[in-house]
Amino acid sequence: MASTIRTHRFPNGLRVVYQKSEQSIPLTSIRVFCDVGSAYEQDGIRGASHFVEHMCFKGTEQIHKTRDLLVQYNQMGARFNAYTDKRVTFYSIDCEDTFVEPSTHIVADMLLHSTFPRKEFIKEQHVVIEENIRSEDNHISVLQDKMEATFFKGSSYAYEIDHIRYHPTPTYLKEKDMFQWYKWFYQPSNMIWSIVTNIPFSTIIAILKRSEMVKNEKEHESPRLALSTPILTLHPISPMDSICIECIPKSGLSTTILQVGFRTCSRDSSDRHKLNLLSMVLNGFSGILFTAFRTQQGLTYRTSCDTGYYEHTGYISIFIQTDPQKMFRNGSHDGVLATLIRILMDLKQKGVDQDEVNIAKSKLKGSMLRERESINNIATYNGYESIYHQDGIIVPYQEQYSAYYQRITKKQIDAVIQKYFCRENMVVGIMQEKEFQKKKIHDICYRFH
Repeated sequence: MASTIRTHRFPNGLRVVYQKSEQSIPLTSIRVFCDVGSAYEQDGIRGASHFVEHMCFKGTEQIHKTRDLLVQYNQMGARFNAYTDKRVTFYSIDCEDTFVEPSTHIVADMLLHSTFPRKEFIKEQHVVIEENIRSEDNHISVLQDKMEATFFKGSSYAYEIDHIRYHPTPTYLKEKDMFQWYKWFYQPSNMIWSIVTNIPFSTIIAILKRSEMVKNEKEHESPRLALSTPILTLHPISPMDSICIECIPKSGLSTTILQVGFRTCSRDSSDRHKLNLLSMVLNGFSGILFTAFRTQQGLTYRTSCDTGYYEHTGYISIFIQTDPQKMFRNGSHDGVLATLIRILMDLKQKGVDQDEVNIAKSKLKGSMLRERESINNIATYNGYESIYHQDGIIVPYQEQYSAYYQRITKKQIDAVIQKYFCRENMVVGIMQEKEFQKKKIHDICYRFH
């Protein structure tokens, strides 16, 4: 039985989500979620959320230099990091229980009193540009961004978190705009403090009461080009009974990267859990993909299936990386693309096997059990659930399997395959250096119906 999730809202709006650790070691995991990500940006200010995350490490009213700030965490033996995604920005701290209070004061100073020194502001724009240049060498990530642009077409989630084209010059982002963005969105009422620890709940509340996190907010000017909420409009992927096929040339790529996916459902849909279980049927050493591509034909080393969801829609996507010579029929094998289309057709026509469902459930249950070893997984999960469920009702991480997956049937999985696996939801992305055989790609993809 999972420990109870406890919540608290301070008068200034800061929300706390607390869960007692299942581990006996004196370790605490804190995730401070700021309810802003790249989905709140528009043209002219794209990249702001990611850049502001960087600037929060560049000095505060109390700690003037980056190194001094990081040294304090290092002296405590703490691990400190931050991450920006499309929906949120969060700051993570993993530390000894003894250092929860000083860690709280430091991160509160960063989140509420960063100063954005001009010298650091100019330097960090160059750093972000370098980071984005390097990201272009991550071919898998580049293709994933292209796929998401199509899955989420029409909405704020169609845009990358950050990209080199958002920074046409090293001075494109303006200090006033970035500081307004920071002061507007980095308010306690827009934050969630998610913590998993052995320290009692009452002690955590007392620590926060002694911190800057519970001080009253000041009025700030709304930043230009900021959205109050993400745009959730969706445009059709392609005309009825058509398949969206994206061929992306990439020099210096020795393999072919293939993704085939389908637009699916929102994060709040009960179909999400059936699709997640379907991805487990496809994944793993005993899964459909590994069996077909590696065990039976030796076509690929790497295959996987992934799912993703936001407020308005989601996707299920199959990823394959292969030798370009194996994409099409060659000797005794049909080729990677034709084999994948055949697998998708078999799923539509025959559904999944009951044995495959049973094995997928066992794999998922075991995976969730192993992930419970890491309290930072639980702190992150609780934070995201709190962002999406403002009513505060969270199914504990430890009870996900019994709540969402245990009773899923083969019939229900077959139903979501029929519902979402159709041409108008389908996106095919292929990235390689070699010249594309577009007619052959088209003809093979259109075997799917």
